Amino acid sequence: MSVEVFKQGLELFADQWQAPGSIDFYSSGDLDDYISFSVTSNRPLITGVGNYLVIGKDGTAGSATSADDVLVGGKLEVDGVLYADGGITGALTMSTLTAGRVVIVGTGGLLADDADFTFAVDTLTVTKIGATTLAGAVAGGDQAFTGVGDMTFTAGSILKSGGTNTDTLLIAANDTTFITLTTAATDVCTLNNITMSGTWLASGTVTLPAVTLGGTISGAAQVLSNLGTVYIGATSNAKMTLGLTIDQAGNYDEAIGLKGLGVAHGCTEEAETNTYGNFKVCEQGIGGLRIMGFKDSGAPPRDALSLYGVLAENSDTTKSTAGRAIVETMAFQVTGVGLGNIVADGNVFAVRARVSGGDITCMIVDEDGDLWLNGGITTTSPIILQAGSTLEKAISGDIVLECSPATAGTSAATLNAAAVGTHTQVVTINLKDAAGNLHKWATLAVAAATSEVVVDVDVAAPAVNDATPNLANGTVNVTLTYDTDAGATKVYAAGDTVTLTVSQPTGGILGYPISNATFVDTIVA
Repeated sequence: MSVEVFKQGLELFADQWQAPGSIDFYSSGDLDDYISFSVTSNRPLITGVGNYLVIGKDGTAGSATSADDVLVGGKLEVDGVLYADGGITGALTMSTLTAGRVVIVGTGGLLADDADFTFAVDTLTVTKIGATTLAGAVAGGDQAFTGVGDMTFTAGSILKSGGTNTDTLLIAANDTTFITLTTAATDVCTLNNITMSGTWLASGTVTLPAVTLGGTISGAAQVLSNLGTVYIGATSNAKMTLGLTIDQAGNYDEAIGLKGLGVAHGCTEEAETNTYGNFKVCEQGIGGLRIMGFKDSGAPPRDALSLYGVLAENSDTTKSTAGRAIVETMAFQVTGVGLGNIVADGNVFAVRARVSGGDITCMIVDEDGDLWLNGGITTTSPIILQAGSTLEKAISGDIVLECSPATAGTSAATLNAAAVGTHTQVVTINLKDAAGNLHKWATLAVAAATSEVVVDVDVAAPAVNDATPNLANGTVNVTLTYDTDAGATKVYAAGDTVTLTVSQPTGGILGYPISNATFVDTIVA
């Protein structure tokens, strides 16, 4: 039966076909597999009975296996809307899409793609990403972020690498790492070659390690507390627990310089003009501390350098070698590796001044308390002398010079037989009081002379080995030499004398005269 006859039959019996039931079409006489036309719930229905229904070009089914399935052998064009309520299984090809791009559902459910959103193998490439919320971890290799601009993190957020001690986070500018953050027992942050500006703020205690400063540090008033020992030019000092150590190495100018506003003393050979005090070494390569004070003109002419002592109790009043004072100076010599005694009569304190272009000593105090003055004493009060002192004895007349022995009686025969320069006489000179106590004093004058019964020129002039002896301990020995001239006739005769005269310098002991002492050798036959 042709299709045209079939169409006419349908039109002829259309009213009858409206009755319930179906029209079955056996096109090939196959009673098991055929097409059925029916209406179900007011919906026209075409189904395949016995197998799946094929529409269009015959084809080989893939997933269509039952009478409920439909196979479209050629192309299916839908001019309206295609609804896939049960889903689509298998490959779906759309000619309007580009390979490698991610499909995007647009307005009205339209499928499209974008060249800025691609996927290849295992890499997703997106040219731009807008606001994004990441719900999990993001892993990836080295990344370059360009044109990012400012990045703002939620308050309290953490930027970290790993979660184990020793994990390190590096922050770099260009190809140089300048911040290294390392987690360990103590968190560590390493900053290399950084430029700082603004105000640094600290929370809690900030501990700085060894720091090398390459420039000037300036700031307002600072409180430096709990610093420990401070070293300038040094790294250690076994004799210091807490303090300041300055090692000038080979420099011998100021170790400490003190300056003040308005000071302009002008003595720039010794210090800058606004320096009012400095500390420096006395002798280069040897040591000694020199403290200098500088004062400008236009003020009372005093106090270029002052030493004050303030005691919060009554001062000691002891007047002996055990007495102490509010202001003291101490002098020592080095013995071994410690402090030792001053040598006898060693000078322990001196006052010096520049006079007539030269530096001279004006006053000296030695190790046993003796005072030496280059000038006199001016006083508005009586001078109280210690009882028994040399000056007190001299004033009271109870001090004398004496020679021991005072006399001798050498024979003329002995003198005339002696070789030239061989006859000597040792004379001891003492400065003593009536009780026999010896008194120290400075230079004395000693002179020797002869007196003959018959004056001639054959007798050699007596000679003394020390014409200006010093009574450092109250006594001194001098040696007198006298005999005849070489080859001369023996001329010493009984009654001739050899005299040694001892005197003090002009003016006596502080102006109080003391009688001379003599030794006289009266020649006997």
